[in-house]
Amino acid sequence: MDSKKKKTVEWWGVLLILGSVLVFGYHLYALGARAFAYSFGQDDLQHTHIAWNVFRGKIIFKDFFEHHGPVFAWLNALLLWIKPGAVESAETLTYLRLFPLLMAGVTAMMVGITVSTLTQGSRKIAKGTVAGALFLSLRIVQGTAFQTRPDITVGFLCVLFLFLLSREKRLLAGMCLGLALGFHPKFLPLNLGFLIADQVALGFKVPIKRRFSLVWGEIISLGIIGLVLAIQGALYAAIDHMFLMNLNLISKRVVEKTEVVADLFFKLWKSDPVLLLLFLALFVGSIVSAILNKKTRTPLRYLLLIAALSCGLFLLSPIHEYALLLILPLMVVFVFQILLEIPWGKFEPVVLGGLLAVALLNTALALPLEMRNETQKRREQIEVLSTALYKLRRTDPVFYVWFSRCPAYVFNEDSQAQWLRSPRSMDEVDQVLPGFPVSGSRAQESRLFEKNRLEEENILYVAIDDFFFTKLSTVERNYLKEGFAQDLCLWTRTH
Repeated sequence: MDSKKKKTVEWWGVLLILGSVLVFGYHLYALGARAFAYSFGQDDLQHTHIAWNVFRGKIIFKDFFEHHGPVFAWLNALLLWIKPGAVESAETLTYLRLFPLLMAGVTAMMVGITVSTLTQGSRKIAKGTVAGALFLSLRIVQGTAFQTRPDITVGFLCVLFLFLLSREKRLLAGMCLGLALGFHPKFLPLNLGFLIADQVALGFKVPIKRRFSLVWGEIISLGIIGLVLAIQGALYAAIDHMFLMNLNLISKRVVEKTEVVADLFFKLWKSDPVLLLLFLALFVGSIVSAILNKKTRTPLRYLLLIAALSCGLFLLSPIHEYALLLILPLMVVFVFQILLEIPWGKFEPVVLGGLLAVALLNTALALPLEMRNETQKRREQIEVLSTALYKLRRTDPVFYVWFSRCPAYVFNEDSQAQWLRSPRSMDEVDQVLPGFPVSGSRAQESRLFEKNRLEEENILYVAIDDFFFTKLSTVERNYLKEGFAQDLCLWTRTH
């Protein structure tokens, strides 16, 4: 009888692993299909343009304005350097999506490895593969992880940090934190939360060397990044644009939210109900684990990290949905650690099978419809970029409206994009970045259009898509119609 039970358990484990691999493969395929079929967002265009400027020899922060971390720009510039074929081509936009796509798959595998490492009991491999498949199935991952953005890479570094921390590789874990901050300044609140959680978990009777090894690792990474920026003469501007400006904007947006918590849960329920349920399971499960399971409870360090993660979800959600990619990998790891500490007994395979079924169904029905809607937009964008590459000289300035999704400016060295002008004062930056300031009646002229500068500098080209064209004031729209000829989203001066 015991041997039969053992065989049944083993077969459950094998079936879970095989099912997880199939679900993982399906969602990786779906993510890749989106990368090659989805239209390009403003972030795809922005990061491609920044990478191209760095590739051409310009210095980030010093020669042009940027508010993301420098490491992602340096990495993309390196990818352009090794790219086969012409860099100034429409295919470059898709080419730079390959790295985030790769990182999404690697992150999912790292989630599985970390879950297998941290969980106790049998079927560790099955638990890890289910966790990786579930992470890859989340709609925020499927909808944004393939975009040319640093978020998914930061998410990977967070999971790698936890894995190394669990193995007592504290110096290397700290280096992961520093590198993550070099990729994206939005990681700063989480970074501080993780460091504080670690210090509290260590307690008082800890050797100095061990206590500060995590901090020393981060200092090494940030020191190398800072040294490169200092040699380039861009360190002060980097601190100003990455941290001072971003913290100012984030604080304003959070303060402006009168119902932040309600907004968070409504957004998660609308965009990804599975993610909301995971978050609730994480939050409630960690409290129950801390109170009831005194002997086998989750280590204090992990509970504190969970608290920091929850704060990060709260802080990041009012800003941008894709910023949640910074914390989703760790969230999935902790959810599995909490859930699998419950003594499910013979029902554990059923629980894992249920999670696998959720992963399979989470995005299975959405792919064909999304593809049809996005493919046409992508064709139009590629057509515009091809026209601009043929028609414009690389030194012709193109005025690009912030948040627009028109790619005509991407390979233009002297682009007049609002976020790509020379470093300006804090007040000027604050005027531009918060959003498109148009009143309900559209009576006031947008600060993002700057019609007077178009005349003063005799700018010949304007890149603005149909959506943002409708947001301009009547005067601004008539100015474009009377003085420029439209070719999709590229407007060319006629007189």
